[in-house]
Amino acid sequence: MEPVQTEPLGKTLIKIPLAEAVDLTQNWVEYTQLNKPFEPHQGAKRAFKVSKEDIIALTNQEGFCGIRVYLGKDTPDAEGDMRLVLVAVNEEGDDIIVEPNPGVYDFSMPCPSTCDLKSPLYTGILPPPEQV
Repeated sequence: MEPVQTEPLGKTLIKIPLAEAVDLTQNWVEYTQLNKPFEPHQGAKRAFKVSKEDIIALTNQEGFCGIRVYLGKDTPDAEGDMRLVLVAVNEEGDDIIVEPNPGVYDFSMPCPSTCDLKSPLYTGILPPPEQV
């Protein structure tokens, strides 16, 4: 796949083929099945859904140039659920955290409870070529 230059940072954006994305997501499933101490009490999270409104809120931050995703957990033990913490990033690559309203968001709509059970990224089964 040919890299695509993005502006204003000039960073390279790599769009990957669906087959590679399926391999990556299935590697995660296999990893969590093999590493039971890592697996949270409700089963390992496979994905997180982020709404359009939440993305717009991040992109509307003054100085926005990108989004950084931090991994989090409710508790430090095996019982806590995984969480995503997203924050806008400026052109220098710094988190945009301005008090008293820092614009840090908790996007915790995890899969399995919000999964697309038909997605090849969930099932690991590629659709026939005419549907790709």
